[in-house]
Amino acid sequence: MTTIILIISVAVILIYGYKYFSPNRKNQFQEFNNQSSKREEKLHYVQEERSEYERTTSKEKGDNFEKFVIKLFDFESKRFLLKEWRSDKYYDGIYPASNHYPDFEIELKTKSYISLFAVECKYRSIWGEHNIISWATEQQIINYDNYKIQKSFPVFIVLGVGGKSNSPKEVYVFSLEDVNYQPTINYNQVQCFRRENIYAKLFYNAEFNSLQ
Repeated sequence: MTTIILIISVAVILIYGYKYFSPNRKNQFQEFNNQSSKREEKLHYVQEERSEYERTTSKEKGDNFEKFVIKLFDFESKRFLLKEWRSDKYYDGIYPASNHYPDFEIELKTKSYISLFAVECKYRSIWGEHNIISWATEQQIINYDNYKIQKSFPVFIVLGVGGKSNSPKEVYVFSLEDVNYQPTINYNQVQCFRRENIYAKLFYNAEFNSLQ
């Protein structure tokens, strides 16, 4: 009886062992691994595409807002001269040093004086939690301040919020000093810098060092 049970046990082991280690089983494992690898590659590709899409979408919004802001200066009057327009350029993590500088460098010429100032354009889709917006990073503010010191002329921020990037719901104009060099601002803090008419032309007052 014991011998019969032993023979049956060995037979069962051999049968299941064959199924498990058979060429077909190995092929199934290989196919499973290949499919898993393909799924991982596809997921990685989708994540890369999504990241690239987000960067592209963000840049498109930024470019559209820059075009909106540039129209707020009366260049046709010949009083303003656009000396620099730096649109952020990058590829695969590589970008020029000029990306750290404000978007526009503008010259104002009047009968009495010639003045230079810089403008950085920022667009945000909505106010964040507790009506707070992060309009820049601390490093960006340091870059803008260093630029202001090196060039010896002011840097102004034109911030658009809501609506569309080429037609924002709200527009604010302030200097680095106006927001105490802080990378985050709250809604109430900047209401004094809000433009009543977002399409009204901008003018630089050199005497009071303000962009209105």
